[in-house]
Amino acid sequence: MTRKRFGLRGLVPLPFGPTVPCKCRWFLAVSSGVLLLSGCVTLFRPTGPVLYEPSCDLRPVLALHLPEQIDSLARLPRTETVFQGGTNRLGGRLPDEIKEKLYLRKDATEYMFILFYSEAAASREYRRDHERHVFCEVRENGLTGRVHYTEQPRADPEGGSVPLSFFVSRADFRLRNLYIKVETKARVEEGESPQNEKLSNAVKDLAEMLRRAFETRQ
Repeated sequence: MTRKRFGLRGLVPLPFGPTVPCKCRWFLAVSSGVLLLSGCVTLFRPTGPVLYEPSCDLRPVLALHLPEQIDSLARLPRTETVFQGGTNRLGGRLPDEIKEKLYLRKDATEYMFILFYSEAAASREYRRDHERHVFCEVRENGLTGRVHYTEQPRADPEGGSVPLSFFVSRADFRLRNLYIKVETKARVEEGESPQNEKLSNAVKDLAEMLRRAFETRQ
């Protein structure tokens, strides 16, 4: 890289106005340097979350014996139903082959269930998040699940990009034509660490819910 430097004699050009006497040159140079340095510091501050290796066992869900096609989520508990019956409020069919969508929120845990008309549509939904800090993926019994790295989000660059006081753990599953995402939060002020048991316990609770709603006898 070639860099060419221009000297100024007597006058210094302002970036937004006329020239000024050189006695202001030192002040302008220092001010410009400070502004440039602060801009660079803001620009190069990390913005992504701090990542931690998770602790989670997916086997309670992947060991279930589910029907080849799940027809309804009617037997699952919920706190919010987003879509039901495959139609919106106007009676039109929902996009992306969604048949039902619901949420279950319990304390610091949130479950999202999306039932699709086809297994292919559920697979497309599952693949949308495939690059989001995946720690490991497990396939068993015709079912698929993965756990993501535990994330500690940061403040925005204006706030110093410092890590915030909570951790987010996440796992998701593609079970036939059903997609499920599980997310838990742990808080520093409550003495919790990134390697907590909340996600594992949430997966165990999920397995019990699914067992009651769908499991077939073998």
